[in-house]
Amino acid sequence: MTPDVEAEFELDAHFDMGASFVMQRTGSSDPTARLEPNRFIKASRSPDGLVAIELVHRAPRVHVRAWGPGARWALARVPAWLGERDGHDRFVPSGIVETWAQKRRGLRLPRTPFPTDLHMSFVLQQRIKFSEAAQQHRVLAQRYGEPAPGPLDLLVFPDHDALRRIPSYDFRALGIDNKRATALVEAARLRKRLLEYELASFDETRRFLMLIPGTGPWTAENLLAIAFGDPDAVPPGDVHLPHSVSFALAGELFGSDERMFELLEPYRGHRNRVVRLMFLAGPTRPYIDKARVRRRWVKD
Repeated sequence: MTPDVEAEFELDAHFDMGASFVMQRTGSSDPTARLEPNRFIKASRSPDGLVAIELVHRAPRVHVRAWGPGARWALARVPAWLGERDGHDRFVPSGIVETWAQKRRGLRLPRTPFPTDLHMSFVLQQRIKFSEAAQQHRVLAQRYGEPAPGPLDLLVFPDHDALRRIPSYDFRALGIDNKRATALVEAARLRKRLLEYELASFDETRRFLMLIPGTGPWTAENLLAIAFGDPDAVPPGDVHLPHSVSFALAGELFGSDERMFELLEPYRGHRNRVVRLMFLAGPTRPYIDKARVRRRWVKD
């Protein structure tokens, strides 16, 4: 099928689509987005209507095709999505982080045209395992979404009207409690308002996000980091992140928010970038059952 718009964008030779776009979907089975080697496809909503878009990286260019009424709107925002506004060249790493940065020189922090999709994804991830949230996201898209325009075989996640018509017992049957369901509907309702922050500062965007019912610091900072490309945003209150940062930067098996932010302080201004590099090129913390460790200590 002939695309409604098509264009090419030239990037630096180091650009790494896999590293940059891995967080732009909700798990590997996301029916609204797919990441393949050197290819990312996404379906969503724009102020002009539905859109499906394909980005194919053939260094040093990215070839873009888009379908649907929102194709031109989305195309205009592709440069920011590819990291045009990411100040990676101002990042001066040191120590082990410099090694990670050398391994992943092509990491860019995208500013997505579709922040509400990620907003709803992070709402679903509140207080549960990522795998469970990804499954809930997939089922909602399959049951209540709609086919995307074009030949990419994607679905568009349900909009505010579709979500608010879902009975509470259907949400509960999926494992989505009332609090997350309400926050999900609220995030969808504010889609147009969130797009108004496309060119706003990160602080302005943060203040707006924190006014949204059901969107607390964890959700807001994740959204700033992944959807808006804030190089410094780090979510507090995460179950696993403090342990991972403490292990990667200090070799400590357990961490806390306070210890995580202490270790990241030398990289203020680029703390999110350090976290992204850590997950891409840093050491993997071994899984340790804290309760089992405590029991052993008590026994000893």
